[in-house]
Amino acid sequence: MKTLVLLMTGLVSVGVLAMSMSARASGQLYQQPEIKIDDLMQQQFEIKIVPTGVQFVTVDLFVDSGDSSLAAYQVDLKATNEAGRVLLAGIEGGEHEAFSTPAHYDPKALNAEKEFDHVVLAAFSTGENLPSGRTRVATLHYQMPSAGELKLDVLTLVTGDADAGVIQAKAEAVVRPIGQPKNEDVQREGDGS
Repeated sequence: MKTLVLLMTGLVSVGVLAMSMSARASGQLYQQPEIKIDDLMQQQFEIKIVPTGVQFVTVDLFVDSGDSSLAAYQVDLKATNEAGRVLLAGIEGGEHEAFSTPAHYDPKALNAEKEFDHVVLAAFSTGENLPSGRTRVATLHYQMPSAGELKLDVLTLVTGDADAGVIQAKAEAVVRPIGQPKNEDVQREGDGS
């Protein structure tokens, strides 16, 4: 509050100085008004926060390959919201070094001019250190209307091992609560871990 008052006091002083210099330059007399800082401190200023109607949602994409090593995956993820358009705002890599760089995707999925309700992500690793079990392979960021909930559907999933063999796996898209870190050790409701 004091910073705002000091800023306003400074702006008033600059305005009075400018008027005084202008009056002197034109030969007119100008009497500077007396400004009391205590009077300014007594005033209350109202700051209104206007809701934008938009929110950003973070989604973690997990692939569970069981006991098999995961070397490659391709997933088609659909995001919808009954209140309006959902835009994909960004894609990050996963937690394991094999998938730490962002997955490959169609750049048109990030184009705000077009309406895409899904994105196909694909990644592979030729390294020897590959994850098995449940691992976060990507993080997606969506922009959507404040009203309504984000609905996520994994439409297709194809996974492979280091020998180019198809493996059975499950994919899960989980909305991350605001403020929660990217930490696989964070217990999620109902998973018993």
